[in-house]
Amino acid sequence: MSETPTAAPSSVRRFFAAMLILVGGLMAVLCGLCTAVFFIGGVASPGGGDPMSGMDVAILSLFLGGIPTLIGVGLIFGGRALLKPPRTGP
Repeated sequence: MSETPTAAPSSVRRFFAAMLILVGGLMAVLCGLCTAVFFIGGVASPGGGDPMSGMDVAILSLFLGGIPTLIGVGLIFGGRALLKPPRTGP
């Protein structure tokens, strides 16, 4: 049986995929680092009875920084999916 050659993605598609991966990587790294700093700072600081200190800051940082981080990771996977050649039927 001979294999049918798969078409390579077009240059526009590759450019769009590269931009998705780049923007997603920047979002994931920068938002993830900021979230990690605030989470570690919240966990390491004593509670002290203040409404926004200690674990409150840590939990809030996961919500506010975790969502953009996950969106960035999703953009990376979306860009990688665009780079794969389209699947053909049997």
